[in-house]
Amino acid sequence: MKSLMPLRVLALAGACVLEAAARADPPVFPAGTDLYFGIVPQAASPTSGTSGTLLSPVQMNVITIKGRAANLVGLADSAASGRVGQKDIAERPLLRPGEVLEAVPGLLVTQHSGDGKANQYFTRGFNLDHGTDFSFNMDGIPINQPTNAHGEGYSDLNFVIPELIRSVSYTKGPFDVEYGDFATAGSANFTYEDVLPRYIAELTMGSFGYQRALAAYPMALWGGDEVYALEVASYDGPWRVHEDYKKYNGYVSYSRGPADDHLSVCFSAYQASWNATNQTPQDAVAQGALNEYGSLSPSDGGDRVRDFLWGNWTGRTAHGETDVLAYLGYSHLDLWNDFTFYLPYQSSGTQLAEGLAQDQFANPGATGGNQFQQTDDRIRAGTTLKRKFHAALGRIPTENEVGLDLHGEDILVGLYNTQDRLVYETDSLNRVLDLDAAPYLYNRTDWTPWLRTVLGFREDSLVTRVANQTPAVQDGVNLTTATGPAGPNAELAPLSAFVEGAGVGTTSTYAATLPEPKAALILRPDGWPAEFYLNFGQGFHTNDARELRPGVQPMVQADSEEAGARYADGDAYETTFAAWRMDMASEMTFDGDTAQSTPNGPSVRQGLEWSNTMRIQPFYLDLDGAVSQARFLGLDTVDDPLHPGYWVPEAVGQVGTMTLGMDEVDGWSVDTRVRYFGSRALTPDDAVRSPPSVLVSLQVIRHLWAGQSITLALFNLLNENVPDISYYYAYAQPGVDNGLAHEAVMAHPTEPLSLRVTWTDSL
Repeated sequence: MKSLMPLRVLALAGACVLEAAARADPPVFPAGTDLYFGIVPQAASPTSGTSGTLLSPVQMNVITIKGRAANLVGLADSAASGRVGQKDIAERPLLRPGEVLEAVPGLLVTQHSGDGKANQYFTRGFNLDHGTDFSFNMDGIPINQPTNAHGEGYSDLNFVIPELIRSVSYTKGPFDVEYGDFATAGSANFTYEDVLPRYIAELTMGSFGYQRALAAYPMALWGGDEVYALEVASYDGPWRVHEDYKKYNGYVSYSRGPADDHLSVCFSAYQASWNATNQTPQDAVAQGALNEYGSLSPSDGGDRVRDFLWGNWTGRTAHGETDVLAYLGYSHLDLWNDFTFYLPYQSSGTQLAEGLAQDQFANPGATGGNQFQQTDDRIRAGTTLKRKFHAALGRIPTENEVGLDLHGEDILVGLYNTQDRLVYETDSLNRVLDLDAAPYLYNRTDWTPWLRTVLGFREDSLVTRVANQTPAVQDGVNLTTATGPAGPNAELAPLSAFVEGAGVGTTSTYAATLPEPKAALILRPDGWPAEFYLNFGQGFHTNDARELRPGVQPMVQADSEEAGARYADGDAYETTFAAWRMDMASEMTFDGDTAQSTPNGPSVRQGLEWSNTMRIQPFYLDLDGAVSQARFLGLDTVDDPLHPGYWVPEAVGQVGTMTLGMDEVDGWSVDTRVRYFGSRALTPDDAVRSPPSVLVSLQVIRHLWAGQSITLALFNLLNENVPDISYYYAYAQPGVDNGLAHEAVMAHPTEPLSLRVTWTDSL
């Protein structure tokens, strides 16, 4: 009860502030307006370059975007694609910035470590880990990082400032030619405002030491528009070892010119540090050896730096539209984790009878556990060129797009064995050069008023060079000749036990090309406010370059089909339904033993999705549900040899979300969010499953005067004691099962009931 006292004080203070503000007389001057702007094509002339970019290349209109009910009948290329506006984002209480993406139907965002780390994502039968099979983008720039130190496709969204987002466009499945690597389960693209409608000043205080300040300011400069934004946040959380999360985030943009000759230049800088709040063994919690908010490795944590510069030019004529995007960025990541604690070292790398073998650490008794450090330094650069234009087949109108994506990464990625963040052994160190070139074509043809087709083709060509720079001699010991743990207190493991890299001192080059055809058949019965879709597409994800060797391909193909329907009653109501299937040539699964995503056997996924959104002023309702199934095509013995089976571990099966609210009635807005996260198989034989969870959040806004408001947000309103995420793997810890290695459920608890109060000044 004592731990709830700060929450009660905050709740009481928040209630008093809200009541006082509600009774206060507003000053006499014009109230702030609530205008939400976006650019979409005319309904009569849809020229979507792709299913995720619903922009007309010739004539564009400014309309009001308030949420997901944007009526995409006649515009979208698939049932499971759409766009979310700023209004819809503001209606959702957000515990973390990445939860903006939960506005995408069927997508869940959670966390198994500190707030500075990339989120864990789930959709379409995937545990996406930190981004393995979903393409995340910002203003068209890819966020996913191939060959990241912590996992393939690592996508950190903590730099996103939700208040600056104009819209989020999303697709499901590999049906959009504009997205290549990782866009198998789908894609999402954040777009910031070029011209901020108003300045924003926000201060937030909350439970468990949460503090956040945001200032965003627009101004006119050199005949154009500039936007400045600065965000500072800190958080301790309910953890016994305080998270001590510190975040500094800045953004500046300059834009000028009309829609037919528009230039924008943007810069984003982000830095964060934190103590990790990793998953903990649940048997240790049950036996009283560990508090559920405790830690067995208090020095775990991370540091993150991200700096990005990009520019975009759009030119339009009566004949079409040209877009040029160029970007350059640097990022740094340090992660210290210990997932297995005192699990014994096994030099052969074979399976222990009582659990998983540990193949990258030496004597945990001598080194104080199995902590390791993952480091990632990279420079990223790329450009995207697009040309959209109209044409005709006789009297039949067509809309076309040709494009070219060029992307390169220079990566130094390392894995080190550490004790309390001090390195005592280099497990692997690799310099990776990654180049990707992808031309693509898109064609949409309206054959009749009730029939249109979409044809697309993309081809990604990848060249990867891996130079293994792991030192063979460490602490005076030649690890290439060592047959067992060596060095002081047997701290050093022989390099023969390590699986990362292609061989110490070697440089390997890999090249691969993958064609990705796309097609859609869309029927719209005459006079119906509805459409029916049939989609086919091929996509891929890349494998970690350090894992490449004979039998492991750089690019893994995914084939998917989808049938769906969309019905819209103006902007008041829209419903979509999709049935889909996906075949993957190689499954990528999370390995809790090494904290890496690793290649596995082929798999098949299939599922159903249903999405509804309703806007009847002043009320709104978003109701989404998804069910899916993920299975290996052959008996899996890699993820857990003690539990061979066909289930893909961690694959999400059932998802349900509901957001219900009321917009500004007598100065009040209320938003309620309910999220259902279904049970998942944690082992390939489905013998161990995670518990399902239901989380409820509430947001109450009191609108005052001149754009001012006070927001009260409650998270985990019912104070449910459920996990954010669960795994199942082996560990060992003194005092638990006599210190023997054994498998157990590892879970990261969801944060308990918490409150945040925000004062906003925006005019």
